[in-house]
Amino acid sequence: MQPQERYTLARRGVLMGGALVPWLWRPASTAAQSAAPSKYAGKILFSREPIVIGSENPAALTHRFSSKDNIYGVAYFAKSIRELGIDKSYAVLIKKTYKNRTSTVQDNWNFEGNLRGNENNPEILENRTFYLDISPDPADTQIFRRFVAASAYQLWSLGGGVKGKPISYTMDVTFVSFDVATSTRTVCATGSFSLDRYTEDTSRYLKLYESNGRQ
Repeated sequence: MQPQERYTLARRGVLMGGALVPWLWRPASTAAQSAAPSKYAGKILFSREPIVIGSENPAALTHRFSSKDNIYGVAYFAKSIRELGIDKSYAVLIKKTYKNRTSTVQDNWNFEGNLRGNENNPEILENRTFYLDISPDPADTQIFRRFVAASAYQLWSLGGGVKGKPISYTMDVTFVSFDVATSTRTVCATGSFSLDRYTEDTSRYLKLYESNGRQ
């Protein structure tokens, strides 16, 4: 593989320690990064199909899902990963709201390991996007598996109501970087979507969690 080919093999590809790591998040190609629309900076977009950086289909973007749907997301930043300090420490916060009651269902700080060990691949740190595939197609292998496992587990744990009648949640997603020296958070991107959670889909989320739980 030639060095210039690293970032163009798939919609997501990352090298760590000189080897392709299929179980981790795969950032967009360098060309796609330069085409990332500035109008989305600071936002997290969602779709039922994979979002292609630089070729976003507005008609496919949505904020309303059923637990029967695939849920793909992308966080868009105003600055690069390096400039925001995301390569040092970051978190994805997911909060649910049900009947005006809000609680944090995901506040995980262990994802930053995916950006460590990339000193020989500085282009990754210049990215201005980050894939957040919350509930992807189980057949899709081009995903950030740690995040999928964590988010699928949280969706599995949500109440589903009685059969045939979903419980509706509002899910707020916030991507933050964390400055260890000052103990401060910087909000990098935010987004929200509604989810009609059917109890019939509980096993779907459990299978998604189990199939992506390998680290």
